[in-house]
Amino acid sequence: MGRSDSSPVWIDCWRPMEVPGKDLIERARRKDAEAFASLIRTYERVALSVAFGILSDASAAGDATQEGFMRALERRADLREPERFGTWLC
Repeated sequence: MGRSDSSPVWIDCWRPMEVPGKDLIERARRKDAEAFASLIRTYERVALSVAFGILSDASAAGDATQEGFMRALERRADLREPERFGTWLC
């Protein structure tokens, strides 16, 4: 997702991540494309890191991350607790 090489993506898991506001998540649930794109930008590195940790393959992790975001987009109305978006996504 936005990377052209196949090198693994690492993040500092101890660094606090800025969590999007509940209003942004609510807008994404109501089919606001820009709000959903913002959520993708916020969670992309974490999702990619989780996928790489499981799959140990950068290309497969990228594919899995993209598939995960597509499913989240399709099922965003199922999210009952917006403040738990990150957990719901993974």
